[in-house]
Amino acid sequence: MNSESSDEPIQHGTQMRRRAGSLWGDLNETKKVVEAMIEAERRARHQKTLALRALRLAQASSEKPREPKER
Repeated sequence: MNSESSDEPIQHGTQMRRRAGSLWGDLNETKKVVEAMIEAERRARHQKTLALRALRLAQASSEKPREPKER
């Protein structure tokens, strides 16, 4: 019997575990990136909302107040 052939399944299993671990690590990294992108989008939407509120307030305060109608 060849000793290499008996080691082959063990080596293959080790390689598969390494590959699975590497893929799992890649998946976790991808998840972190996606979560960061989602958080950045949420913050950007919040900033846009705040900017629009400030703009509306500025426009409202710059409009001339209406004078009461004479009776």
